[in-house]
This record gives sequence, C-alpha cells and structure tokens, in this order.
Amino acid sequence: MGRLSQFDADALTRLLGRQSGVISRTQAVACAMTEAAVRHRIRPDGPWQTLLPGVYLASQGVPTAKQRVTAAYLYAGKAIAITGPAALAWYSLPSARSEAVDVLVPLSCQRKDARFARLHRTSIVPDCGREGVVR
Repeated sequence: MGRLSQFDADALTRLLGRQSGVISRTQAVACAMTEAAVRHRIRPDGPWQTLLPGVYLASQGVPTAKQRVTAAYLYAGKAIAITGPAALAWYSLPSARSEAVDVLVPLSCQRKDARFARLHRTSIVPDCGREGVVR
C-alpha cells in the first residue's frame, strides 16, 4: 500500500487560485510537496501537465492564454515583465495573435527559451507600479 503525501493543501489551493491553476516546482516544494508527489501528479495519466520545464498546470486540457502567460513568467525565474502581444492581450487591448509569450529578464538570466516562452535579456528595468503596469 502506498503512502499518502503530506503537504500544505490550503497553501497549494490558494496559490493555484491566484495563479490560474499554474504552479512552479519551487512553489510546489514550498507548499511541502515532495519531489515524488510532484512527479506523481505530472505522470502521463496524472492530474497535472507540464507546460514548461519546472512549471505545471494543475489540470489537463489546453491551457488558456492567461495560463500560458503565467507559466512563461514563472519559468523565467527572475522575470521583469511580460511584453509584446501577450502583455496587450492580458489587458484586453488589441494585438496581433501570437503563440509566443515574450518575457523581459535581467542580463544575468541563464535560462533559455522553451516552447512558447521567449526570454529577452535587458539591462533596462522598467518602473512598474501596481500589478506590474509600466509607468
């Protein structure tokens, strides 16, 4: 008989609610999930799916645009901002449709582009106010 995983289910539920069902491996571990518990959820017939390396959607099916943006931001690690068509779409502004999500990251970021996440290194950090809106 298998062991039940013990983790902070309330913290996990709150986090998934705030992030449209998207979570990073680091965040899952911070909710006291073990690596084995995460692997169990992302198995081929499991309840979660991998969107980007180390970033998961806590459901199956096609991710929404908002979930893809959230995943790209989490994947980038020390992201500065979402930019380009995805940023415009986030705020329901007209934009060209793009499958890619462009993320500004510091020059020191070592991550590479992955699937739909395109990372753009910059030394310029915009002045972001409430909710990450550039002023």
